[in-house]
Amino acid sequence: MDGLSCSYVGRSACSGLKLPSWEVPKALAAGLQPLYVILGEEPLLALEAADAVRAAARAAGFDERVPLYVEPGFDWNSLAAAGASGSLFGSRRLLDLKVPRGKVDAAGSRALVEYASDPPPDALLLVTAPGSERRAGNTAWAKAAAKAGVLVECKPVPARNMPRWVAERLRRSRIAAPREAAALIAEYAQGNLSAASQAIERLALLAVDRDADMETVREAVADEARYGLFDVVDAALRGDASTVMRMLVRLRETGAEPPLLLWAAARELRVLAAWAWADAEGAPRPQVWSSRRSLVAGAARRRSAGGWRSLLRQAAEIDRIVKGRAAGNVWTEMERLLLAMAGRRTAEAA
Repeated sequence: MDGLSCSYVGRSACSGLKLPSWEVPKALAAGLQPLYVILGEEPLLALEAADAVRAAARAAGFDERVPLYVEPGFDWNSLAAAGASGSLFGSRRLLDLKVPRGKVDAAGSRALVEYASDPPPDALLLVTAPGSERRAGNTAWAKAAAKAGVLVECKPVPARNMPRWVAERLRRSRIAAPREAAALIAEYAQGNLSAASQAIERLALLAVDRDADMETVREAVADEARYGLFDVVDAALRGDASTVMRMLVRLRETGAEPPLLLWAAARELRVLAAWAWADAEGAPRPQVWSSRRSLVAGAARRRSAGGWRSLLRQAAEIDRIVKGRAAGNVWTEMERLLLAMAGRRTAEAA
């Protein structure tokens, strides 16, 4: 399948095959495994894969969910304890372990390897760890988990495969649309699966009582794009500070989620840092959509690679505020970050 999205690897009839993310529920229907690990950098695919595991576990009688959240100071002994402690009512348990930073320390690795060596019969462990699936997949704990159960790798969909991905989502949503619809939605989303998914959801609503012709598709895309998260980031890339300010006010008024805006900004900052570094070192530039090359190239020239990395660190600090680990106003800090991306000095944004 050309690494289209999620790969399913593990102890099952599908062992060793790479399947797109929407095949994970089908693989689950073939029989549950005692342990699932979901790795990867694509949040929508990871979320959908995890939801599929949870739904399959509930259907199989795993009625009790035990949430475990790995943060500084997390006691890894609690994993073994949760697996070993039977329920008062004899119900089976889903141990839902989240590793938000995607990194497992030495104690965690030992705990997971030990758990995988002898999973309890009345518990199912689901581990979600965002980040580089290649790096995490080579760790001792991930390899042990793959032997005991299933490893799901969620990778970003390559640009060349986005129209195919969108077409499959349209088919699953039972939307009959012209062939050009998938290409239009893919171009609008610019590789962002959440944006593409939202456009498809809106198209499904618009097309309830009429055919999903290209006019309807364009209407769905235009409505999703209006004052969208990606528009304000693009305005920052263009250096249009006044539009950034106006859009931020609109986003805040309409209840937009700061974490999603932060994610969109951080994604572009990583590209800009890599682009500026490549230009300075004479190395190949990172791949971006052809329609965005001039936008990215123009923005990258405003700072050195070190300058863009500095803004990435600023974004990481905002992430700490979002998670309640640092003090500050998220919207104020997002304003400063986006204005800095637009070329304004941070002090001017205060």
